[in-house]
Amino acid sequence: MIAIAPPDKYSSDVAALGCHYMPLRMNNKGKNPIEELGLVARLTRLFRHEQLSCVLTFTPKPNIYGCWAARALRIPAIANVAGLGSVFTVPSLTQRLVKTMYRVAFRWPEKVFFQNATDLALMTSLDIVAKGKAELLPGSGVDVEYFCPRPAENRQGFVFLLLGRLLREKGVDVYVEAARELRKARPNAVFNILGFVDVENPSAISSQDIRSWAAEGVITYLGDTKDVRPFIADADCIVLPSYYREGVPRSLLEAASMGKPIITTDMPGCRNVVENGTTGFLVRPRDIAGLVNAMERMVKALPQYRREMGHRAREKVCREFSERHVLDRYRASIRAALKGVKA
Repeated sequence: MIAIAPPDKYSSDVAALGCHYMPLRMNNKGKNPIEELGLVARLTRLFRHEQLSCVLTFTPKPNIYGCWAARALRIPAIANVAGLGSVFTVPSLTQRLVKTMYRVAFRWPEKVFFQNATDLALMTSLDIVAKGKAELLPGSGVDVEYFCPRPAENRQGFVFLLLGRLLREKGVDVYVEAARELRKARPNAVFNILGFVDVENPSAISSQDIRSWAAEGVITYLGDTKDVRPFIADADCIVLPSYYREGVPRSLLEAASMGKPIITTDMPGCRNVVENGTTGFLVRPRDIAGLVNAMERMVKALPQYRREMGHRAREKVCREFSERHVLDRYRASIRAALKGVKA
């Protein structure tokens, strides 16, 4: 098994899992046509050199260029669309170009997995992917044994937590504004942020913003970590006010698996995890007042009510989003793809 990805501080962890890790030079946000064709060429050379039997792609550029390279070499491919991202939020010339690139790329894969029904319906209605190839997958799945309920270690006051990549589309600004407003009525509430600052992304929250908010006292920045479980355990409620075209946010799956109530937006992917009023609350995207109201309701709720919400959240994840379901579907799809090659 070979894992191909740009190098970062977690690359050694991938190798430790038993994969042969191969670094890939790739500009995640690059738009230079020459540079992008160079990426396709590098992928093609890697695939040919390693004599791959099947290619599994994930995230936009690998989905598009990886499928192009696999097609050139007649290697079966299985793509996974983990959300459509910010480019599909607002119509633009870039959006039209990306649709065309996806349409060409997705003629070849044996299977194209989508992580929520909204994205699947959109991409099939636009004839970007054939209905016979498209299949719904329950997110990336979550290890419900690893992410299980555990007692808090360092809880002080009522603790809200936002965790994930610190991008504006994830609603970080909205969370901060809601925290600023709610602190007026709930001065003892704690508003934590956990996650790395994605300096390569143009919509990333800057380190300066984080320092400014922390100095103001409106949030506490916890940095980034390899193990989010202690921070989730210490939280009373997880908040993700994303207005991004998510697949199914892994941070919400992990939090729900650990029995935490959630507040998130009524957006594709996010709404898949939360049953409004049962396992958490859904609010409109970019609605600061609505988010403040939902957070206030969570603070006012009886502890037993929040525990019941968290218990139902874990039940839902175990039932619908266990990684066992995802792995079984991948195994079946790989067997079918390889059988087709032999035939």
